[in-house]
Amino acid sequence: MAVQLVIESPDLKMVQRILKGVASDKAPQRAISDAINRGLLAGRTAATRGVRRRYNIGSADAKSTFDMKKASWTSLEGHLSFKGPMLPIDLFKPTVRLKRTVRRGPRRHFVSVAIIKGNRKMVTGAFQTPGGIMERKQADRYPIFKVMTIGMPSMTRQTGIANDTLYRMEEIYNSRLEQNINAFLTGARR
Repeated sequence: MAVQLVIESPDLKMVQRILKGVASDKAPQRAISDAINRGLLAGRTAATRGVRRRYNIGSADAKSTFDMKKASWTSLEGHLSFKGPMLPIDLFKPTVRLKRTVRRGPRRHFVSVAIIKGNRKMVTGAFQTPGGIMERKQADRYPIFKVMTIGMPSMTRQTGIANDTLYRMEEIYNSRLEQNINAFLTGARR
């Protein structure tokens, strides 16, 4: 299930009234769409930082699951969605140790992973192959499956990251809209 955050601008009439004497007739739409897009980028950054603060995942792996639809001059709304399947355990930096369980027996793979920072756990039944960390879900030798963990929508929903992200998006939207209006009024933007 995807988590979706939306920024819509009800401020078009107010901005049109403020920027009435500006030479460009698309100045209000430009100011609002630029502010929305900056808010979306700040929201993606805040969500990535929030996920990385709690979970042991790389920034690029976290950003790859975000879907962003930017605002344009004709459509003054933007979407930031967190969606995607369950993530493989390989993204959470697992460690594999080879140990013997009996004195002269074969060496077994012991896989441990810290999905939440500071909380390393053993993954029972998992082993390492050239294709990543795998597991058997049956008594037969094949097929084997990749070990999957939590997905990005669950990460953002469980820890309240979505609320912090929405707050940051609104904050940046309001400050950028004010800056864009001032830039149009002073003549810095045309």
